[in-house]
Amino acid sequence: MKVLVATIFVLLCTMALCSYVQGDPPTCCFTYTPQKIPRGKVVNYFKTSSQCPRPGIVFFTRKDQLVCANPSDVWVQDYIKNLELNLRGPERKSQIHQ
Repeated sequence: MKVLVATIFVLLCTMALCSYVQGDPPTCCFTYTPQKIPRGKVVNYFKTSSQCPRPGIVFFTRKDQLVCANPSDVWVQDYIKNLELNLRGPERKSQIHQ
């Protein structure tokens, strides 16, 4: 019985250490913004981790706010396409249009 308790204790300590070593937990979206963000306020974005319970797009605003949005919303997909074009740089854009 003591061996079983000691084994379980060692396993729990190992699991706790592994989760501590992995670093910060991922940023996840638990709710989405109910309204469209004005396009001029959005400066960047990232997709949430696959470890999150639901998919999400996190937009950065000019005032350094993070806003979660539903990736299946049409306006969100449109903003992502626009940001990708703007973030590639002028030489990359000219290659796309040739």
